[in-house]
Amino acid sequence: MAHTIIATWTAMPGEGEHIADVLWELGPGIRAGPKNLMFHAQRSLDDPDTFVMYEKYTDATRPPN
Repeated sequence: MAHTIIATWTAMPGEGEHIADVLWELGPGIRAGPKNLMFHAQRSLDDPDTFVMYEKYTDATRPPN
């Protein structure tokens, strides 16, 4: 059964651009993970320091290192 994670990340005031850059850099690596089915990060239109990440994996177990 697939496992979904939805998380909200609220950056320190004024750090939204930095977090957007971090998510942009991390996205391809997360998507390439062995159990990853989907990764999407969305920036709030109302608060540029707030992000919502949606991740979907094949199951809830961690892949081997």
